[in-house]
Amino acid sequence: MAKPLSRRHGDHCHAQSAPADDRSPSYREHRSMIWVTDHRGSLAYICREWHDLTGQGPSQALGTGWIEAVHPEDRAAVAGGFAEACRRQVEFMLRYRLRRANGTYVWVLDAASPSFTPLTHDFVGFLGLVSRYEDDVENLTAAVE
Repeated sequence: MAKPLSRRHGDHCHAQSAPADDRSPSYREHRSMIWVTDHRGSLAYICREWHDLTGQGPSQALGTGWIEAVHPEDRAAVAGGFAEACRRQVEFMLRYRLRRANGTYVWVLDAASPSFTPLTHDFVGFLGLVSRYEDDVENLTAAVE
């Protein structure tokens, strides 16, 4: 099982938090979530905001556990798109529904770029960012209805 890259990465993520008066749950839900994989595509690090939104702790999310938070109807397409990007070692963007800790779903964009060693250009994994965009989807859906 993959382990977090280091405690320091997690601390860095929180160092960028908003001032104390802006730390309401709705603010945290709108934050983007940083993630990192190893060269096999196994999730090696996930920012604390992932847990805040999904309720998945590191022991649940790392490795391939994160896919369990993806909506069942989106899971196969997300897993397939991710596997293809890993195989080809290319950047990607996926749109899917992510389960919140309360059991409801939120639409997200998940984008990542591959990382390579500077000298040998060996693939070392992905650096990605998951961002909520549910409000835009809800507004578009309401306009169509």
